[in-house]
Amino acid sequence: MMKLNIEFGRTLLIDGSYVLHRMLSQPNQWDLQTTAGKRTGGIFGCLKSIFKEMQRYNYFPIVVFDGGLSPRRLNVYSNYKRNEEKQLLLECKECEKTEQQILDEAFMREYRTQRKDIITMLHGLGIPCIRLEGWEGDDLLYILSKMSRDSIIISDDKDLIQAVYEDENRKCRIWRTMHEEMWDINTLKSKEMDAWKYINCKAIIGDPSDNIPSACYGVGEKTASGLLQLIESCNKSNISFPHTEEDLDCKCKNFNIPKRKAYINFDKAQFVVNMELMNLKLVDNDITDDFVNKLYDEVIMEYSTNDLYLVDQKIKEFEMYSVNINEILKRVSKLHDYLKIEDELKVKNSSEESINKLF
Repeated sequence: MMKLNIEFGRTLLIDGSYVLHRMLSQPNQWDLQTTAGKRTGGIFGCLKSIFKEMQRYNYFPIVVFDGGLSPRRLNVYSNYKRNEEKQLLLECKECEKTEQQILDEAFMREYRTQRKDIITMLHGLGIPCIRLEGWEGDDLLYILSKMSRDSIIISDDKDLIQAVYEDENRKCRIWRTMHEEMWDINTLKSKEMDAWKYINCKAIIGDPSDNIPSACYGVGEKTASGLLQLIESCNKSNISFPHTEEDLDCKCKNFNIPKRKAYINFDKAQFVVNMELMNLKLVDNDITDDFVNKLYDEVIMEYSTNDLYLVDQKIKEFEMYSVNINEILKRVSKLHDYLKIEDELKVKNSSEESINKLF
């Protein structure tokens, strides 16, 4: 397992895939279009959301998009995130499509088109926008958090609970925008939430949105924790998992676990596969020195190259005159010192009053 050096100071790590998907899913954003008929709701909503979070926190923004499926996960499970209906939709050229399939196809097309425009505009504004082939957004957010002394991830993806961390060298928190809730070490403790337990329970339940099957048919969120307790108790006692109702009844009584007949359906092999798909920490095995250097260069180069003329042209083309690019650029420039460790430490030692005077 490769140990990552802390390269950045204070970073605001924005899950661009999540933000764009959320914007396009809102009817008022989806319907927004120019006089020429180009849909722009996703672009407009993303820019507004990113700028809002930049104003909320004195952290330098880095936006991350999915760059395709992880080869490691595909090797573990070839149908990972390959939803059958979506695949048929992509492959179906001539056959008659349902109204829902047509809507889904339009959504996918707009997502890809507007994502390209957002990336172009963020580049022009000097905001690093990272999308690397074969790297999923969650993995990049996790890696960048490990490369930052202090990071806040902007996402409502509960799987990112695994990135929450704090010690004397670094910390990472999750700002869940829809709930307006900050997840840090103390929050998780107060809610009695454990990242390892959560991801184990999810590996039991599966995830239909990623086409990950359940490891125990008939077990849902409410009863997964009981099954996990039974699995761990059996492992700790070095005894076999029950395969009959009589054996289940006996072991549940011995370990003081509420009995659920569905626990007999537990598929250990599928559980192991699901853990390999969902455990973010396994991405550490995919990281090389060359990749870290590439990721670092992507962040630094993106900030140093901006093209306001291009952004201004896009603003006019998309008829988004309420987007003030000068204000965004000013904010990006002010926050840049927080990206660099040496300047971030100077800022950290300043009083709160001094920081407020900067803005």
